[in-house]
Amino acid sequence: MGNLAILAKSMGYEVSGSDQQVYEPMKSQLIQNGITTCHYDDIDGVDDTVTFIAGNVMKRGLPVIETLLSHKVELISGPAWLSEHVLK
Repeated sequence: MGNLAILAKSMGYEVSGSDQQVYEPMKSQLIQNGITTCHYDDIDGVDDTVTFIAGNVMKRGLPVIETLLSHKVELISGPAWLSEHVLK
């Protein structure tokens, strides 16, 4: 998902990320590209103007997903986002 975040940022999208842990070398690559990250349980200020690209470990029942769904945030998979925003 980090590479997808870097691609989206290079296309002009405002990007931030969340995960349980971001490891090297991706952590440094995200920082170099100006992409901030947080633990996915620390998502604050969610509103309906953002799109959340969910990785394959995200599923119903996780607090972060339930929070996003309750705020009616657009959720999309990485492959679907690539199809809609890059491959078309």
